[in-house]
Amino acid sequence: MIKNKKAKVHLSHLMGKVIGEIRINKPEQRTQHYECAAWYENSVTDVGGVYDLVLHENYFSPHNLYLFAKVPAKITTDYFQSLWGGAAIGKAYDIKKNTGKQAAPIGVCISVLEAVKRTGNSPSEHEHDIYLEPDTYQSFLNYYHAQLADELEYMSMLSDKYFVEGEGLSSLHFCGQNISTTTQIIEEIKRYKGYLEQSSDMFRKCLVENSSWRKHDTLQAG
Repeated sequence: MIKNKKAKVHLSHLMGKVIGEIRINKPEQRTQHYECAAWYENSVTDVGGVYDLVLHENYFSPHNLYLFAKVPAKITTDYFQSLWGGAAIGKAYDIKKNTGKQAAPIGVCISVLEAVKRTGNSPSEHEHDIYLEPDTYQSFLNYYHAQLADELEYMSMLSDKYFVEGEGLSSLHFCGQNISTTTQIIEEIKRYKGYLEQSSDMFRKCLVENSSWRKHDTLQAG
């Protein structure tokens, strides 16, 4: 995997910052399991809440930047029966005894590209409405351009190794996939960025109206 420090420079001012918002249109559900395999806690989010989206990086993937929201949740049912050798002992557990109590937040992850594509869309029947601050688009393009340059340089090195030593074909294949992914991301972000920059007054008005559900006028990215 390529770890391009030059690329990361372009996003250092955004990492860990609130650069978008998400509205929950349909309940998010989660089942949390515990040390004992039989124990569990089911929880669900409320509908209609608006929450901050914070930029993070998946360190196991060169492309997986993602936006993360912590959404409050409440317990629907849980099960913490006393067990002995897997068999229930003692008083039977009421799975609804904690219904409605606060649970740990449910994490919602959104890819940067998905957020770009859906920013400004009409409020929909999707599970989420999403807004990513358009002022961040150029920073993401700078990041991915630097990433692409690094991948192309790495591809050249792998090509030389393969044609000289006859080794590394699988690495070439993997690198080629990364280049394909990066170029597709760049192409899509440029396209949507162009929509915003070349849009009519009516289009910009629609963007504002479609994003009126937001709770912030100015985000940390600004």
